[in-house]
Amino acid sequence: MNLGFDIDGVLYPWHEKVWRDMIFREHISSSFDKFWDKEWLEMKENNRTLFMNYVNDPLMYSSSPPYYTVDYLLDVWKKDGHKIWYITQRPDHLDYVTKAWIKRWRFPYQENLIRVKESKRRAIVENEIDLFVEDAIRHAEDLDGFTKVILVKRPYNKEIQNKFTTVNNITEVPQYINGKE
Repeated sequence: MNLGFDIDGVLYPWHEKVWRDMIFREHISSSFDKFWDKEWLEMKENNRTLFMNYVNDPLMYSSSPPYYTVDYLLDVWKKDGHKIWYITQRPDHLDYVTKAWIKRWRFPYQENLIRVKESKRRAIVENEIDLFVEDAIRHAEDLDGFTKVILVKRPYNKEIQNKFTTVNNITEVPQYINGKE
């Protein structure tokens, strides 16, 4: 089976990192859920510079380990004969940081990193991805009908959680890969 994974919000805790940094630098007092459910949209619209600083800061993408057990699960899936792809929409200038982070954590199939500018659909179709784990609304909806989409539940994707198979985190994905669901 060809497995695909988004990086930020699925394998890497980018959203948690930004939220913690916002608490420290901007002195926000919101919970993670409240911040990502509503406040980040306001920040994105009202303070575009601050938002883009987070999006473009290499430290936001490289200084934390992957979510718990990600590296272990990826190794298990490789040993079980699955091919793994990492498909992300990170900006071009973060290519080196992304490759270095994947190498640092010894992810299997490091050569299967694909960065896209807009839609992930072409990469999914060309690489015959059977199952893709995503957290972003627009990507999940765009991929629907082209691959099996597993949606990682996040405060910012509540509105589509009833449309997809959902998991709380990557540790719940094996049941869908092993055909139990």
